[in-house]
Amino acid sequence: MPRRSGGRKSRVAIRTAPLAEELKPVRPGESGGQYRPQPNSLSRGVLPQQQTA
Repeated sequence: MPRRSGGRKSRVAIRTAPLAEELKPVRPGESGGQYRPQPNSLSRGVLPQQQTA
């Protein structure tokens, strides 16, 4: 049975290493915002529609 190469220290080192620029999910200077999947006026009508389904 072949053994997996690398030990715990090498796996931890890979996880703690900084990401490459092309792999980073957010770039500097991107605008942020507040997560709002739908307006509050629409969210009031969701529950009655779900109860009839």
